[in-house]
Amino acid sequence: MKRKELEDIVTCLGQEDRQYYYYHDRFAWDLVKQYCRKRGPQTLKQSRFAKLLRRPIFANLNFNRMRELGSYPWNDSDYWPLTTSFDVWGHRQIMDQTSARQSNLVLQVNFVKGHQKAWERIFSGEAPSLNYGCHPVRKSVRQSLSWARIDFNWKTGEALIEEIQSDWVKKVRIMNQNCQIPSYYDTKDIKLKNFNEYYESYKALFDRWEEITLSAAIEFIVEELAINKIYYHSFETGNTLKSINGRLPPKSLYTKVPKKFCFEERESVPEFLLSSKCTKNNLRILKERKKPVRFFRLEF
Repeated sequence: MKRKELEDIVTCLGQEDRQYYYYHDRFAWDLVKQYCRKRGPQTLKQSRFAKLLRRPIFANLNFNRMRELGSYPWNDSDYWPLTTSFDVWGHRQIMDQTSARQSNLVLQVNFVKGHQKAWERIFSGEAPSLNYGCHPVRKSVRQSLSWARIDFNWKTGEALIEEIQSDWVKKVRIMNQNCQIPSYYDTKDIKLKNFNEYYESYKALFDRWEEITLSAAIEFIVEELAINKIYYHSFETGNTLKSINGRLPPKSLYTKVPKKFCFEERESVPEFLLSSKCTKNNLRILKERKKPVRFFRLEF
């Protein structure tokens, strides 16, 4: 989408962070809820969403009332308080890694204020940022856990999730490895006890950030963009269309993650991408290499 259009959309969405609470298996609850609202519960057990019903959250649910699913039945001991915010990414450059060489809407998943205090307690001096400045992260005290880049077209009723990514996971994991070496935390003015407390408090997010981010993105696309057909890149096709060379993203983000969310892998392309000259050129490259063009698709 064109940058000016996205800037107008972000203005309408507002600049304030929105509360986003993530509970264990919320992604499964939200997917089943959307399916039942759009298609009713009668065909749920025959759909590819049926596997989600094996999760404990659905154990005592009245199947006949699934159309009425509302808020997630959470408890106080099992949730993450987070926020979401929005920005625009892309200036029609190849390093932007956008499929159509235009711009993307960015959904940022951010920590709440209490996290920043815990992070600052680790250091004797000024605490470094947990994000890379060249990435589409929240530019505020509330640092980002992760983000999703989204392209979409209202005319075709399609959205494409270009990527989900987290600087926080990479930085904290590296820091944890380095903190096993006394010379590292001595020279960096790191208070090891405080870091270990921080790490223990937040390490569960290493395994959950992917489902948190993708769940927030899907909810936004369906509830606010009113789009029910969502595409997600496969590994090889995505790398080619986004012109990613050299260091590639983790393969599991474009294989295991979409399958966990019941996306179906298909040899098809979002219709709105076919109007992009750049996309057509990259599709031709895949054809010349005799590589299949595959996307994951989720439709409610």
